Amino acid sequence: MSPNRRIVQGTGLFYLVFGIIALITAAVMFFGAPLAESSMEDGTEIAMMFGIILAIIGLFMVVAGIIGLRAAKHDNLLKPFIYISAFIVVLNLAEIGLTFRSGEGGSIYMNLIYAVFSFVAIVAASRVLNGDK
Repeated sequence: MSPNRRIVQGTGLFYLVFGIIALITAAVMFFGAPLAESSMEDGTEIAMMFGIILAIIGLFMVVAGIIGLRAAKHDNLLKPFIYISAFIVVLNLAEIGLTFRSGEGGSIYMNLIYAVFSFVAIVAASRVLNGDK
């Protein structure tokens, strides 16, 4: 297996692991939502909403991870993997932009790591797609 295929496989594993972690966290947020009522007004609804959003993100990451793991050995899955990785890059860069625009000074490091990691996956998958076996 070439180094670029190993990068694609590693990125798929990264997506899969973080997707499973996101799904577990979403379940804790959703089912633990009644505990948030005492600390803030409408805390239950807010916690449930964020749990659902995180579950959707986690499911997307699990699908991206499965495609990435399979794309390392099957060339016909490289293009969908590139599109999914590009979508992840755009989403994370948009989140960084929203953080700067809001002026709240939130943490952007995790979004930056996801964006760079996904960009590396795009480059590696493109090299495999263009003939680097």
